[in-house]
Amino acid sequence: MGSIVFRYRHASSRRDQAGLVRSGLAASTGAPAPPTVRHVTGWLTPRPSTLTEDEHQQLKAVLNACPELATTHRLVRDFGDMLTQQTGVLLPAWIEDAAEADLPGLTGFARGLTSDLDAVTAGLIIRRPWVRVPPAPP
Repeated sequence: MGSIVFRYRHASSRRDQAGLVRSGLAASTGAPAPPTVRHVTGWLTPRPSTLTEDEHQQLKAVLNACPELATTHRLVRDFGDMLTQQTGVLLPAWIEDAAEADLPGLTGFARGLTSDLDAVTAGLIIRRPWVRVPPAPP
């Protein structure tokens, strides 16, 4: 019985979950299946204006369920805004926010930017005519 519980709790694919339901080993809650990593990534990475209303609602539900992911989402959006709007002067505050969030990967990235903060800031401020940046959504 212990291996069944382990398998149910740690099922990594829909196929495994479906197999448990068919065999009657999974509790039937009637709740919809959680979104896949691929779906969540697809909601997090594009410009918000490209998401459908349904995708906005699903993203909102995921972010409400996971505060760490909500913080990551906010920090990634803010960094993306600095890139597209060339507002590198905001970088020191962003680095401080990211360091305080203490999120794996993102905190290390933020601290790494401090090794040559002047160059990174300049890269976020200087106009690059060879790069066409689409206008930010209203």
